[in-house]
Amino acid sequence: MVVDSMTKYEVMDELRSDFDLEVKPYYDNNLRRRIQPLICFKAQRQKSIVSLGWEDYSTKKGNTFKILKRGDVNGDTPEFMAEFFWKNKKYYALFYQRNHVVVFQEHCLERYAERVLLDEKLKVGEVIKEIRKHLNSGFHIVLPTPTHPYSIYFVVANALFLGDYEDLGGKYKDKTYNWLNTCISLKEAHATQKGIMCSLASMQSYTISIGFNPIQDKEVYFKNRNELIKIDNGKERLIDFFKNYYMLYQLFQSFNLPFEVYFNEEIEADMVFLKNELADFSVHVEGLSPYGKKNGFAFKGEIDYRGRNKLDE
Repeated sequence: MVVDSMTKYEVMDELRSDFDLEVKPYYDNNLRRRIQPLICFKAQRQKSIVSLGWEDYSTKKGNTFKILKRGDVNGDTPEFMAEFFWKNKKYYALFYQRNHVVVFQEHCLERYAERVLLDEKLKVGEVIKEIRKHLNSGFHIVLPTPTHPYSIYFVVANALFLGDYEDLGGKYKDKTYNWLNTCISLKEAHATQKGIMCSLASMQSYTISIGFNPIQDKEVYFKNRNELIKIDNGKERLIDFFKNYYMLYQLFQSFNLPFEVYFNEEIEADMVFLKNELADFSVHVEGLSPYGKKNGFAFKGEIDYRGRNKLDE
């Protein structure tokens, strides 16, 4: 069970251990067999992804996990969430593929209900379930700020979430943990974080409008490439999306963060893809820079450069 005396590392060690050793095996070896036939049946009738609701699971250590029973005709696509108290605060940890975990503090969820959903009475348990519906369309970047060596800007669900990226190292060196502490509406964010926030919001808006992320779903992108270009302003919007994505990678790499090595292979592959696609549109990445006055978005006053970079004059 998570207790106040634990460090963040120990909290994640506790939850990750329970997830790997109990929750995931329970789903794979027990729950999946019971729900797959019903999911497939309902999905075939509804022609869409279906959900059978949440199921609670308590581990031997007394930690509470919630499992979303969902899927489509091609198989199940469950989601996993841990609910815990730590240092007098309530947290929800969402477990994703590729060992990615996003932790929402109760305060963050309360601010989202107040500032975005405009319903202060909504329980945080319902708020987190609303936010998770949109996480796949979100965009984020990790960079140094005055408040934390690795801060995260995460635009999703009509809000800018602010928090800390925790590099836990050790046996978790290839796993990522984002602790989101608060959020502000996009309207509020526009007043204080114009550059990076606008870039992230623009990318999120584009993926929502076309229904997928061209970088994460390259196979889908190539199947729909011609159609994306044909729609109104389709070519221009796609180019802007690719340029922003490429410059976000440039910005991330420019900070030389110690955990960057975990993602180098994936980032380099994406950047080659982006370079080739932009070249097909006669856009050359050599002219792109997140610090550039013309196309850049990394403005002074929004991020702490720590002497590593200099804004192009």
